Amino acid sequence: MSKNAEEYAKGLLKLDDVVSELANGVYVVPFDENAPKYNIPAIDRYCKQKGIDPSDLTDEELKQFEVVKQKKSTG
Repeated sequence: MSKNAEEYAKGLLKLDDVVSELANGVYVVPFDENAPKYNIPAIDRYCKQKGIDPSDLTDEELKQFEVVKQKKSTG
């Protein structure tokens, strides 16, 4: 089998795995360590008080709920 055919077959197997996971409802997006983290319960309370959907929050409103990352100590 040629290298291209081998890579194509591996890609199909990977695709088959993804489809199987999706069919079982178990697909997980890889975790991004650099993504901002938010206080979700506080966002929920804020949105309920304002009568708005979380998807309608502005970047400025969302910023107040960002959780500041603490640096790991080395000792």
